[in-house]
Amino acid sequence: YVEAQLLADYLKKKSLSTLEDLGVDHEAYICGLCDMSGELLRYARKNPKNMKTILKDLEDLYQACIGIIITRNNAIRKKLEDLERNMMRMEEMIFQYDLKHA
Repeated sequence: YVEAQLLADYLKKKSLSTLEDLGVDHEAYICGLCDMSGELLRYARKNPKNMKTILKDLEDLYQACIGIIITRNNAIRKKLEDLERNMMRMEEMIFQYDLKHA
C-alpha cells in the first residue's frame, strides 16, 4: 500500500505522502519508500528520457535515508540495501543507454 501510494504521488509529481498521511509506522513507510525505487527502475526502462531525473531523485532519497541508525539486521536494513542496489542499477541503465544512443 505504501509503495503504491508513494509511486502514484511521484508519478503525479506531487509531494510524497507522509507516514502520518498514510497512517503507517516508520518501518512500513521506509520499506515502502525503498520498494518504490524498484518500481522507478521499471518506469525508467519504459521512459528513458526520465532516467537521469529518476537517478537524481533516488540519490536524494538515499541521502535522506542514510542517516537512519540501524543497529540490527531487519527489514529496514535490507530495504536500504535494495535502494542502494537500485540506484547502482539506474546508473548502469543510464550508461548503457548513453552508449547505445551516442
